[in-house]
Amino acid sequence: MKGSFRMFVHPVVVGQGERLFKDVQLKISLELISQENYQNRVVGLYYQNTNESIDGQSWRFIIQTRKRSWQ
Repeated sequence: MKGSFRMFVHPVVVGQGERLFKDVQLKISLELISQENYQNRVVGLYYQNTNESIDGQSWRFIIQTRKRSWQ
């Protein structure tokens, strides 16, 4: 099973930033499946993993690891 995720981009400039997946040591190829534009200028992006060597369980681990580092 391929992994997928949704990302929401808010139009805010902060001057400096942090890489979204800075701790991931491998290249993950993504395909944009769809996008949604909202009235508040937020853009919703839906990506699917195209790398066959990364299954859904591995993808969930990558995302959960990144979520913990934000807290």
